[in-house]
Amino acid sequence: MTTSSDARPPRSVVLASLLLAGTAVFGAIDVIATWVAAGQVNDAAPGFLQAMSALAVDDAPDWVDRVQGALNYSVAVAAGAIVVFAVLALVVRRRTQAARVAVWGAALLAVFLFGVGLANSPENFSPPDGSREVIEQAWSVLLPGWYANTRSLLITGELLTVVVASLALMRTSAGEFYRRQVAEPGLGAFLVERQGQQTD
Repeated sequence: MTTSSDARPPRSVVLASLLLAGTAVFGAIDVIATWVAAGQVNDAAPGFLQAMSALAVDDAPDWVDRVQGALNYSVAVAAGAIVVFAVLALVVRRRTQAARVAVWGAALLAVFLFGVGLANSPENFSPPDGSREVIEQAWSVLLPGWYANTRSLLITGELLTVVVASLALMRTSAGEFYRRQVAEPGLGAFLVERQGQQTD
């Protein structure tokens, strides 16, 4: 039994589409949060560096550069996730196997890139334990206190939605939806064939 090419997608595909759209939404919030954090870092950096210079802390500029680099990376990855997964949320509803494969590939890439971002998270660049209290206090002003926990929640949401979407596309119903369809002969073709048999 075959199915027409314009058949509605099953629940598994609809679920995957909604989850991929959710990944894009999390990415948008991620970009906004990181952009706000980067703005605070840029505003607080001159005062921070001046205070560190007075304390003869030579590697303070390196701290700031690494934080800014990590924030820029986070924005770039999240922005990419918005574009890619917003498009896939639409494309995955089409009956093409390439769409399902593209979701799996994008999911693997997202897990890798977000993992790199977590490993190089700005809070990992904080002054080493045992630093003077004045240094730790100045550092706390440099990066928003809410950013670390907020971004962890956002990345968890991004990874969870894209992974669950990938698993949904592995269900049998999704496989049947994307399987190449064989067109059934139309009524006209059937009548022509019947007439040919009668003339013979």
